Amino acid sequence: MGNGGYFRKKEGAKAIHPLGNRTPPEIEELVEDLWSSNGVSLDRLVWLLEDRGYSLLRSTVYRILFWRNLISPSLRKRRRSYCLYSKGYPDEEVQIDTTQPLGKDGPTLIVAVDDFSHWTFADLIPKNTSENASLFLERFLKEAPFSIKAVRVDNASEFKGKFLSICQLNGIRIIRNPVHSPERNGKVERMHRTQEEECLWRLGQERDLESLRFQLSRYLVWYNTRKRQRGVRG
Repeated sequence: MGNGGYFRKKEGAKAIHPLGNRTPPEIEELVEDLWSSNGVSLDRLVWLLEDRGYSLLRSTVYRILFWRNLISPSLRKRRRSYCLYSKGYPDEEVQIDTTQPLGKDGPTLIVAVDDFSHWTFADLIPKNTSENASLFLERFLKEAPFSIKAVRVDNASEFKGKFLSICQLNGIRIIRNPVHSPERNGKVERMHRTQEEECLWRLGQERDLESLRFQLSRYLVWYNTRKRQRGVRG
């Protein structure tokens, strides 16, 4: 009682005031609507929001879903422990393949995926020819943050002719899959579906090639720089 018998009252809990940095309610409503209508993962939900002009952290999206009782840590299923296959280092092998996501009358989607890092490059080409495939490979060699030692492709005609010449010119080994063995190109096959679902199929009836290529390039920037890659060993 050194202060004349006066005891300072201990401060209790402070009143809760609205947070100044809280996400606006209309964006929280959009997060809930996209989560409920699309049934996608948190990473894909971040992309869907960014595609609509809203840049939110993954942790922010998780918080919104948690406080709206849409997800619960206690209900999350524990993953079985398993080892994801990959090569030993970047540039050891790149898988390349083509598909037609908008039908036979639409452009061809050509994709290259590094087996180790999952770094991805893709483009839409008007025709599925060896000349277009070789031009794609040349652009990929300039854009990739690593050199290329080998490419894995199937026996389609676009991966012969000029494509073969570019590989030989750059000292790139070609690994050709046996007939009827798409599982050998599993990573690029899965990437086809991912780009179709998360980007191209969401553009509705858009058929202008340059517009499609622009939207695909936006998606690739997000995928290569912001999406968490579970298959990369570190």
